[in-house]
Amino acid sequence: MKTRKLVTAGIGLLSSMVLMLSPLAVFADTTTNNSQLVNSGNNVTSNSTTNTSTNVNVSNNNTANIIQSVAASTNTGGNTSNSNIGGGSVNTGSANVGVTLNATANRNVTAVTGLDPTSTNNTDVVNTGNSVNANSTTNTSTNVNVSNSNMAKVEQSVLGTANTGNNTANKNIGGGSVNSGMANLNTTMNTDVNHNDTFVGGSGGSNSLTNNTSVTNTGDHTNTNSTINSDTDVSVNNSNMAMITQMLMGNVNSGGNAANKNIGGGSVNSGMANLGATMNVSGNSNLTGLDLSSVDPMLTNNMDTVNTGNHVATNNTVNSEMDVTTSNGNSFSLGQLLFSFVSSGHNYANNNIGGGSTTTGGSNSGTTFSTSSNLNATVFGGVGSFVLTMLGLI
Repeated sequence: MKTRKLVTAGIGLLSSMVLMLSPLAVFADTTTNNSQLVNSGNNVTSNSTTNTSTNVNVSNNNTANIIQSVAASTNTGGNTSNSNIGGGSVNTGSANVGVTLNATANRNVTAVTGLDPTSTNNTDVVNTGNSVNANSTTNTSTNVNVSNSNMAKVEQSVLGTANTGNNTANKNIGGGSVNSGMANLNTTMNTDVNHNDTFVGGSGGSNSLTNNTSVTNTGDHTNTNSTINSDTDVSVNNSNMAMITQMLMGNVNSGGNAANKNIGGGSVNSGMANLGATMNVSGNSNLTGLDLSSVDPMLTNNMDTVNTGNHVATNNTVNSEMDVTTSNGNSFSLGQLLFSFVSSGHNYANNNIGGGSTTTGGSNSGTTFSTSSNLNATVFGGVGSFVLTMLGLI
């Protein structure tokens, strides 16, 4: 009786990234059982049995709680140049806020290969008397259980302010002018959580179970039994839960400027005000590849009974059973929120002697939301190296 067991368990709790990589389990097994009975008397019994058992249990459990929060403010505005003789001017530089938040968590990669043992059971009974019992049995059992469970809670928030405005050049003799620079706020939030990649299969070799039974030159009452039993059970269970919130509150301003009550004229030129927001979410995918073409063995049961007496009974039996179960469950909750105020206006050039002018820059807001979630892909058959390559394991 040969028994092989692989048991792995992984539990991760991490606030930024969780990756579980189960062993690339490879089994290679060749079993040969040879039995010979030559030139014996009466009442001969020959029992030849080969038992092979493979049990693989892989359990991965991940929990990720991620909070990413940023409060950023840039300001070059709020300047004054008032009540000057000879003129007054305000020129502000640009105000820029750039924020990128990335959250990656909970990926399980499991590969179990080499589930293709070869077993040969040879029994030879030659030149015996009466009452011969020759029994040859090969039993093989393969059990693979893979369980992946992920739970991810992600909160990403940005509070951003970019200001170059709210400047004044008032009550100047000689003129007053305000030139505000550009105000920019750009944010990117990326979340990628909960992926399970599982491969179960053989190594591409020959998987065969062979019984060779030969009974030659025996007396009366010969009973010959040759049996092969093959049982394969594969179970893959994947479960994902993701709760994700992405929020941006942005205030971008290059306006609110004033050049009033100047002698010599007043002018306001406000810069551009730009807000760009990108929110990307990817989560909950289960990719399962089952290459069971080489796991399901080739069964060969050969029996030769030659030159026997009376009352001969021969029984040649092959039993093969394969059970495959895959289960994928995903739960996905997402909130993507944007609150923004973008302005280059509210500028004033009033009550000036010599004229007044206001020129406002562009005011732009661009937002991109993208979501990819809850993908289950299960492939049966001779996918072999294709799946391993796709999983990045070879």
